[in-house]
Amino acid sequence: MLVADAQTLLRALPIEPGRVRSRRLFKTADLTVLGVAIDAGAVMREHVASVPILIHVVDGRAALELRRQRIELPVGAMVHVDGNVRHAVEGLEPSRFLLLLFGTQSETSHSADTE
Repeated sequence: MLVADAQTLLRALPIEPGRVRSRRLFKTADLTVLGVAIDAGAVMREHVASVPILIHVVDGRAALELRRQRIELPVGAMVHVDGNVRHAVEGLEPSRFLLLLFGTQSETSHSADTE
């Protein structure tokens, strides 16, 4: 078991004022699962993952910039992004999400940059 319950997951991903922080929760040869905590107003700047990703919001509310569209992501939202597609994430309120990277890419390309 990786996480016993939702509260344990939330405690493992503390919100830091004005910051985006990620923590690797699980990794195999073909899948990396990151937990990401993003404060309101913090931004994971535009970047590209070379592999497909899945974002699943578990707390708060965020916005995804994807293909010139802004998509609001409330708790429970899941969105798939193909590999090699530019995207950015902003915390609309203090938020946490799971970021799944499918393939052999290292999670370092999804480093937590803030503005």
